[in-house]
Amino acid sequence: MSMQKIYEDADDQHVAGFVVYGDMNTHKLYANAKKTEYLNADEFKSAFDKHRLYVRFVVNTLANFYVDMPPVAYAISETGITVGTINGDYAEGAAPFVTWTVAVDPDA
Repeated sequence: MSMQKIYEDADDQHVAGFVVYGDMNTHKLYANAKKTEYLNADEFKSAFDKHRLYVRFVVNTLANFYVDMPPVAYAISETGITVGTINGDYAEGAAPFVTWTVAVDPDA
């Protein structure tokens, strides 16, 4: 499945960015809000390289408050893609960064 696209405005066909969804329990990134669809690794890398990628994750489950953070770094290894974002949770004691693993289809 493709990542959610953000358009420049409602009448535009130009893509301004892509949203992937972070699961704070597993620290994995997915293509959809239900966290059931895997990401395409090539599309993910392309969006990151173009500075058009945003990671959406919930920082307050009671208020269902979420943030969209641009990733600051990623690394590719034999085990997959690891991504780092600044943590949107500014509570005292919260870690300054969040490390994510890209959920890609193991059969792809």
